[in-house]
Amino acid sequence: GNILLKKATEHAGNKNVKFKTKTIRGSPSIEIVKLSQSGKFDDIVMSTTGAGSATGEMLGSVSNYVVHKSKVPVYLIK
Repeated sequence: GNILLKKATEHAGNKNVKFKTKTIRGSPSIEIVKLSQSGKFDDIVMSTTGAGSATGEMLGSVSNYVVHKSKVPVYLIK
């Protein structure tokens, strides 16, 4: 995870995008919602690619949970 975050940081930094990274352990869906509630976040942006996509479902279980439980807008990217 840290290797991917480092690459994303370098890429976004070249585009003058403001962001912070954080690595958290636990259930992804629950931790994403908890983190969004504990901070000052405007949006959640996440991919719909996951195990659910392999079975032909429109949303994976993580994105489905976050969409239904989040109090901030969620943008899904396929």
